[in-house]
Amino acid sequence: MVQTVCITGLPSSQTGGLETLSTASGSVDSYAGTELDVAVKYQANQYFAPRLVLSIFLPGKGVEDATGADDAAYVAMLELNWNY
Repeated sequence: MVQTVCITGLPSSQTGGLETLSTASGSVDSYAGTELDVAVKYQANQYFAPRLVLSIFLPGKGVEDATGADDAAYVAMLELNWNY
């Protein structure tokens, strides 16, 4: 049975770090991008509970200005928890 499903979106407007790393000659936009996370936990029994976490970062104009790229980044993680 699925125990937990979480979906969060995180728009970021803190691009001070992007401005210092920027290779762009102009200004860097204040919108860094959006992160979406989904976590699903399955409590198989009292001792074992795997969890799958999927994340995606959708870069905003600030990342595109600083790096010249606008490719999305994806991460998947499988966590296996054993309790005794």
